Amino acid sequence: QDCCTHTGPCLAARFVRQIVKPVSTVHSCEQMSTFERLQNSPARHVLPYQYRGSSPTKHGKPQLSSPTKNKTPQGSSPATPRVPQPQMPQVARLRTKHNLLATDRQLAKEKRDIMDALERRFGSPELLLLEQFVEALRGFFQHVDEEDRPRAHPLALNLGLAMLEQSHILPGLSLPAGEPVSDKMFLGQVAWYAKVARAARSSTPSEIASRINLHPSGVHYHVSSNGIDTAGFFLAQDHVRGGSNDLVLALHVASTVHEALGHVIGESVPHLNGLAHQGMLDKAKAVMDLVRPVLRARMTLDSHLTITGFGLGGGTATLLHTIFINELSNDTSLLLSQSRLACFAYGPPPVFSSPTAERDGQNTLPANFSEQLYIIVNRFDFLPRYSANSALMAIRRLKGIDRLNLTTKERLSMIRENDAFRAPQAGGVDRVRVMISLYHIGKVIVLREAEDKEFRFEWMAPSVLNRLVLDSNMFLDGDSQTYVRVTAAVAYKHIEEHTFCVLLERWVPCFADL
Repeated sequence: QDCCTHTGPCLAARFVRQIVKPVSTVHSCEQMSTFERLQNSPARHVLPYQYRGSSPTKHGKPQLSSPTKNKTPQGSSPATPRVPQPQMPQVARLRTKHNLLATDRQLAKEKRDIMDALERRFGSPELLLLEQFVEALRGFFQHVDEEDRPRAHPLALNLGLAMLEQSHILPGLSLPAGEPVSDKMFLGQVAWYAKVARAARSSTPSEIASRINLHPSGVHYHVSSNGIDTAGFFLAQDHVRGGSNDLVLALHVASTVHEALGHVIGESVPHLNGLAHQGMLDKAKAVMDLVRPVLRARMTLDSHLTITGFGLGGGTATLLHTIFINELSNDTSLLLSQSRLACFAYGPPPVFSSPTAERDGQNTLPANFSEQLYIIVNRFDFLPRYSANSALMAIRRLKGIDRLNLTTKERLSMIRENDAFRAPQAGGVDRVRVMISLYHIGKVIVLREAEDKEFRFEWMAPSVLNRLVLDSNMFLDGDSQTYVRVTAAVAYKHIEEHTFCVLLERWVPCFADL
């Protein structure tokens, strides 16, 4: 108040700016009132006035000290003037805040540009799944050394370039050729159990019955999946194999792409003289405990049991099949022989590692465990190919793309223009071995597009699934509805080739015009 009264608002503002800064150094000076200091000093000497810290106050007002008015006692050296602490000017603070906001805006715009380019090139449905896949790979970085991680450019942009590179490779060259599946009855079973596996997603027995053409009374047991930690399943009558007492057990595990990929890279526990995925093995044992009493009541000597599942449900079905095989030799009350047990797993992740799997690249088990265990994979489906080793190889591929001498704008331009290129492979990552990699059990059947654009199921070695194929169709190929559609298309095509009308047109060509 004194300042405003006797020296004017300009000096008051300068005075306030000084006293709001706490000081740690207190200079000895004679005590005088604020009014006396302002009367005896010009305006330029009032600027250093500051609070005296925690000194006593007089009449409720802080005592002030002035470095310019300090007096030195006789016989002592002059006091060294206090050097003011450096502070960032207001303009510099505003400029720094503006730069940070501009950087945030620039990063947000760059992300929008990347997502827009990927969406235009690969489509909207794949974009959300691509983002979840990127998050899963980024979560796997904890198992990779810092220098081996692709950091120069966004991971989604590197993945988009890898998918662009793969799109210029002929589909027939992306997968090796195998032996065609020629058994038409078996292809019909593959198509049917894909439909049954998808029906396990249903929430009520009546909905399940309507999906697989059954009366609701034909569904004997049903449990819904509450998330990735529990397996839902249903046990129902199976009228495909021809027996009146045949049963089908379909499993389902509800999860997103990010949850599924994070769940696949998990802990392993001992199982069948090897190591099995702990999470899926626990779910398989829980299902076994629930269905064992029902099977004892329903099974007869001529009964068949078929286990099926999709994705994580397929992986759980695979391990459940091994539990059944292991228990049938000890538990005769199930009234089921190994020859009457089969499993159709659609797009399951690898779940087991035998003692020699790391050396051979595939599992080695007794023949009875894999005799009627079928792993069905649709082209480039990513989940059956996702393991610790394949994730490391994918990061190695993205690291090679990350090292390309290309700016972000040039990379975006390549995706928009659909340019063909070849990226070098980055070394170093393949030497990292931080955890056990799991492999598939059973016989592998892959839907492959041949050079003549013909789609067919082919028998292949399990080692074909040891590497991720970063193709733009790997997300669409992993959809359960896609499995139902393509298996039915291939199976019914073989049936239609031998219908009476088709044969008649071949024998009498003029009937084709009619």
